[in-house]
Amino acid sequence: MRSYLFLILTYAISVSAEPLLNEVLYDPEGTDSGKEFVELIGEPGLGLQDFQLEFCNGSTPGQWQPLWQGEEGDSIPFSGFALIRSERLLCSLQNGPDALRLSRNGEVLDLLGYGTGLDSGLSETLPAKEASSGKSLGRRPDGVDTDQNILDWFSCEASPGRANWPDLQFRLGEPDPLWIVPEPGHPWSLSLEVENSGRLDWTEGLLLSAENLTESLLPPLASGSLFSASLLFPAMEEGYGEVLLRAVLPGEELEDSLLLPYKVGVGPLLMSELLFAPDSDEGEWLECVILEEADPLEEYRLEDLSGSGAEFYIPLPLENGSFLLCEDRTALLWQRPELDASRIVEVRPWPSLRNEGESPEMPPWTEGLRIRDARGRLIDGLLYRGDWILEKGQSLERRHLYPPAGLSAWAASPLLASPLDPSFPLLDDQDFDEVTPLAFNPLVERAEFRFHGVAGDRQLLLFDAAGRPVQQLRGSQSSGLLCLLWDGKDREGRVLPDGAYPWLLVGEGAEKKGLCLIRSAVR
Repeated sequence: MRSYLFLILTYAISVSAEPLLNEVLYDPEGTDSGKEFVELIGEPGLGLQDFQLEFCNGSTPGQWQPLWQGEEGDSIPFSGFALIRSERLLCSLQNGPDALRLSRNGEVLDLLGYGTGLDSGLSETLPAKEASSGKSLGRRPDGVDTDQNILDWFSCEASPGRANWPDLQFRLGEPDPLWIVPEPGHPWSLSLEVENSGRLDWTEGLLLSAENLTESLLPPLASGSLFSASLLFPAMEEGYGEVLLRAVLPGEELEDSLLLPYKVGVGPLLMSELLFAPDSDEGEWLECVILEEADPLEEYRLEDLSGSGAEFYIPLPLENGSFLLCEDRTALLWQRPELDASRIVEVRPWPSLRNEGESPEMPPWTEGLRIRDARGRLIDGLLYRGDWILEKGQSLERRHLYPPAGLSAWAASPLLASPLDPSFPLLDDQDFDEVTPLAFNPLVERAEFRFHGVAGDRQLLLFDAAGRPVQQLRGSQSSGLLCLLWDGKDREGRVLPDGAYPWLLVGEGAEKKGLCLIRSAVR
């Protein structure tokens, strides 16, 4: 559940002579006990000893039960908002369809019905829509009653004892967790969502800053609008850190801050191999390498793009080398009995890894997987496309610690999946020819061609399916290794359509050929 900062400028409210229901929290986050409340709005100083609240379960229309009774000394405070906390409630509030009513000596002054299918006698005109879980039903604007619940009440963040919709208010969401670890010595960015949750438009934009590192001025924002803001951070050294994010609305006394922990550089754990589409009953697994000294008591979390996953610990007494996180430890050992069982950790629930298509959370990627520490800092992460592998049972292997711009750190293994293989080479240590990824999307990535051989000049010729040349890349294999990058464009700089593109490497006695695929949509 995302948490928020609430920055509020109180405004004067005008209310009717009689108090009204103004906010109800009936389904708080977590357990309901001790967190429910009902808020009344009225003239400051008005005594409440003669007022009552009643509750009616929508499944038994007409059967009202006492919810609260005003006592001597109860009154509307100076703010205009009277808060009735859970300890004063005589029965528990429930999810709809249900109803509440406010009375004085038996005379009904206000009625709130909410939820689909509610009896017509339990609401003013049509019932309000139910509040989202963890949120309140709040009157909008505060203290204004049109006698139509569906028009007067809306789901909102809980604001006990204060206005639901002040003139000026903004909501600063926590930054979106990263998926790729910032590389030491390179700029990086983060995004966060900002909402103008007040009644008035902002004529000036909100200023976001991160100490003396970076700042961003948001544009003016209409009431109820959302804006996805980005902060670009300068290059930093490898290590852990914290930065104070501040948000200020110019010209107004609205300011708050958020302490953001971060990690620059992969480690102490490195993802090295992933099997997301097994061809047997061994289940899915992820191999990790311990790069540096890691606290065995540190709790880590493995999760997918949807946030599904679970916590795990490094297996004891392991201090270095590699270990496996797996979906089913018993099944994996049954299929691969040669594995060291002490280096295998079962994670429950296992993340839900898609094998094909595009994820709704982050297209055009099929899926993502990341490890975060107990403070939420990204330790390592990957994004992949299902068509990077040719068949089930083929794994993805780490090719770069930090890939060049436009390239992925991962590619399909040229051999069989090899969990807990002690020889874990990154790409620069490997001596076989490779094109990664085999299928690529020019809008978000590039294809990398790597060839080994004797020194000399080389040309890489690319053709369309009809055999017509579309691009030519040149390079020198002076060190015995040739690396060429293709952005999916022809010689005129136009992005080529999806399809298969044969290639031919020629020059000074060397000739190699193969196939590269452009796929803007994942299959």
